[in-house]
Amino acid sequence: MPRSSIPEALRQRLAALTGRGAPAAGLVPLGVPAIDAALGGGVARGALHELQSQWTADVAALTGFAIGLALRAAQGQPILWVRQDFAEIEAGGVHPPGLAELGLDPGRLLLVRARDATQLLRAGGEAIRCSALGAVLLQPWGEPKVLDLTATRRLSLAAEASGVPALLLRAPARPAPARRRPGGRCAPCPRTPSRRTRRAGRPSPSGCCAIAAVSPNRNGRWSGTVTEAASSPASPAERRRYLALWLPFLATDRLRRKRDCAAPADGPFALVETVRSALRLAAVDRRAAALGLAAGLTLADARARVPDLAVADADPAADRRFLEDLAGLCDRWTPLVALDAATDAAPDGLMLDITGCAHLFGGEAALRDAAATRLAALGLAVRAAVAGTPDAARALARFGRTRLAPPGRDADAARRLPIAALEERPEVQVALSRAGLASLGDLADRPSAALAARFGADLPRRLARLLGREDRRIVPLRAPPACMVERHFPEPLQRADGIEAVLEGLLAAVARILEARGQGGRSFEAGLFHTDGRVRRLTVATGRPTRDGAAVLRLFRERIATLADPIDPGYGFDVIRLAVPVAEPLIPAAPDLDGRAAGQEAVADLVDRLATRLGPDRVLRMAARDSHHPDREAVLLPWGAAAGSAGWRPTGPDEPPARPLQLFDPPQPVETIAEVPDGPPIRFRWRRVLHQITRAEGPERIAPEWWRDGSDAPIRDYYRVEDSEGRRFWVFREGLYGTGERPRWFLHGLFA
Repeated sequence: MPRSSIPEALRQRLAALTGRGAPAAGLVPLGVPAIDAALGGGVARGALHELQSQWTADVAALTGFAIGLALRAAQGQPILWVRQDFAEIEAGGVHPPGLAELGLDPGRLLLVRARDATQLLRAGGEAIRCSALGAVLLQPWGEPKVLDLTATRRLSLAAEASGVPALLLRAPARPAPARRRPGGRCAPCPRTPSRRTRRAGRPSPSGCCAIAAVSPNRNGRWSGTVTEAASSPASPAERRRYLALWLPFLATDRLRRKRDCAAPADGPFALVETVRSALRLAAVDRRAAALGLAAGLTLADARARVPDLAVADADPAADRRFLEDLAGLCDRWTPLVALDAATDAAPDGLMLDITGCAHLFGGEAALRDAAATRLAALGLAVRAAVAGTPDAARALARFGRTRLAPPGRDADAARRLPIAALEERPEVQVALSRAGLASLGDLADRPSAALAARFGADLPRRLARLLGREDRRIVPLRAPPACMVERHFPEPLQRADGIEAVLEGLLAAVARILEARGQGGRSFEAGLFHTDGRVRRLTVATGRPTRDGAAVLRLFRERIATLADPIDPGYGFDVIRLAVPVAEPLIPAAPDLDGRAAGQEAVADLVDRLATRLGPDRVLRMAARDSHHPDREAVLLPWGAAAGSAGWRPTGPDEPPARPLQLFDPPQPVETIAEVPDGPPIRFRWRRVLHQITRAEGPERIAPEWWRDGSDAPIRDYYRVEDSEGRRFWVFREGLYGTGERPRWFLHGLFA
């Protein structure tokens, strides 16, 4: 045998011995000789099995049987459960403590929520084709039209190809012969309890043969195309550079860009707002400002000065959203973009940290002109300036004539600015003017201690920032990515099908950067910059660090295919950027001989695809919480979130389940009749169906958590009851008799 084939032969041999690797063929016995003999030894492993129940109250029995069958078939591999949203509304949500008492570790279960039956079939078909799963449960609600013979045939073929058993839970469904092999109908049945159970009058343990057989109730540097160190801090010797973009007529320019704007084409225009029951100007355009109008003037005074003034209502929220869109446009020059505003005023400008990236655009002057030209093409009045601190750059853009302060020369440019550049309170500016101080240079020549003693410590601090002696940095709107690559096009890219080819090259570049750092990406963001200023961002996430460009590209295909608003190139894209917002250490793992790592990789890839297609909030895992309240002792988390350290409550081998398999949120009100006020109910009516109680156990008193619910929350007395049809319920009485208010009864869960 050639040496290269020895590891593969060993891997196949170990997979055969351990039952891992290739899909196991054959039958899955239920562990009950009579049933296994009737089924010819068990149910087929690589096949689609349909399980039906006719009534909503029987769904727990149906689910319990499916869980037991999945446990026997999975052989330690993960189990995936796809549930339709309406099934959770009508039959209750999955209760992890109930799963743990049936023998299934909730940590092994991957829960996928589907909005409708169509989405459930697509997600289920994708999951069945993953041979690393132990079993797949599909639970639509009712009898959807899309679940026809064609759909089930596709699921059957996928199960046969992968060897994964697929269980289709149909409830409530009309009695009909099963069209798949083998099929069956599930319903609870009264079991003959043991002598000890009959003496205590308690409900019997679960009667599901599959569950009983499994377990009896146990628990740097930018390079034009590739940016290799976008978020690495600059060296202490490197001076930072900032570009300030001031939009003096932001609000009025935004409205003039609208087609239905009522502003005259060549007349003065202003925005008004109500201040203390009076209409005042909130913003004016260039023509109104030239006529002497300014913000704060009453509308009556403004109309007296300019009779033909056109006005409209101000909308500060819309102005901010528009400014944030402009920040996304400026993201093409640097990822560090922040909103800029004067003291105690709404943002009316942008601040860009252009340290280390100006040379990509021909230098700082060329970058400043390119940004100003781009905004001016959108119909916006803009003034731009570059300096070594954000305060100096803003002051030069708003009050100065110098548009570029050379590195280390901020003080020379700022000394000629008026004292209004300090943006201090009006009374401070008046006091400085009366003292004969007209410029920042006059203030810089005075001792800072004297200025602080007279005007407060804030004035010397602002002066130091304007003179370039102190850099306070900026807080960007979007956190800088771990690494970033981009491609600029000499001519705009006008074909949407070319995006995938560009992303493939950018993913290869990102993989090289991450490999050099020993990292892998957890989140990838593609930014599509339109020539008209719009920015489209597509984000995908993975459950583990990865550098596999092909896998990430498949996620982007899924993301693009599920967009409600398809990508329209319009006039084309001039920049496509790929950023990695989140990166984590990635240590290459040696391949194991039993194929377990390959199976984990396959399941992780499946989770990533489903999360991209359905949303991360619909691919969930279960985690225990340190709480005795039934609604809080378990929580559903996104698959990649940390589960915590709390464990599941243990149950004795001879004890019936203490927690139901399905839990209603909120609990369902029921009408009950009890023999004694504080005793269990002898019958109750739920959803217009009367249930006669034959056995009951309780009460289990669960007090409220006063630190969350308050001291006035009522006490709950829980009972486990079984009706004459064998159905098991978890009911509770809220409140106590003799306390003034009549207690109420609720149905909280269903046992298998």
